[in-house]
Amino acid sequence: MIYGLIALSIGLILLLYFLFVYKSTNKKLLPTKNDDLVTYYIDFAIKLYPVPFWSGVIGLLLVLGSSIFLIINFIIS
Repeated sequence: MIYGLIALSIGLILLLYFLFVYKSTNKKLLPTKNDDLVTYYIDFAIKLYPVPFWSGVIGLLLVLGSSIFLIINFIIS
């Protein structure tokens, strides 16, 4: 059960990191969004794709997997 809680907390931290970077990038690129929409989406993808995107994906998978693990562990106990 402790491993599920650890995985859940790591997943939540990764998701919070992704959300923080997403919000700050969106705020920084807001003037660009009003001028040129194509440039906005290209810059947005360039800033989010390397680390924040994959940390969000891994965080989501960890949260889902650890939630299933904790539910099954709770039912069995």
